Amino acid sequence: MSNLIIENIINNNNKNLKFDFSKSITENIGNQVNHNYDDQLPIEINAKHEAWEHINEAGIEKIKKIYHFKNVKHMMYFINEYMTKIKSINKKPDMIVKDSFIIMSLYTENIMEVTNIDLDLAKYLDDVNEDIVYIQGL
Repeated sequence: MSNLIIENIINNNNKNLKFDFSKSITENIGNQVNHNYDDQLPIEINAKHEAWEHINEAGIEKIKKIYHFKNVKHMMYFINEYMTKIKSINKKPDMIVKDSFIIMSLYTENIMEVTNIDLDLAKYLDDVNEDIVYIQGL
């Protein structure tokens, strides 16, 4: 795919694309992303996210939740799903793994607050955990 981006730049097919050849493709793509969150704030943390604790940690608004697991396989499944998801949305939330539980803290780093992106990730993680709980019950 990166070859197509470079080919497109060389052929000048996209006049709006500002590409700096002294930087990597990742750095150039990052420059194209709009990081304006004004239209997404403030957000309401509603009933479906009530299991997530809303905290203020050193001036940073976060949502936090602890997931408990009965065995290592289920914990590894959760971590793998988490890693796949955060890679696809380019996010790096805080995750602490201890014994048989995982502590998740979600917020958007650029603005130090919870956004809809964080709430969507929280819902996804809850769905993954529900799948694990269902499998444990079989």
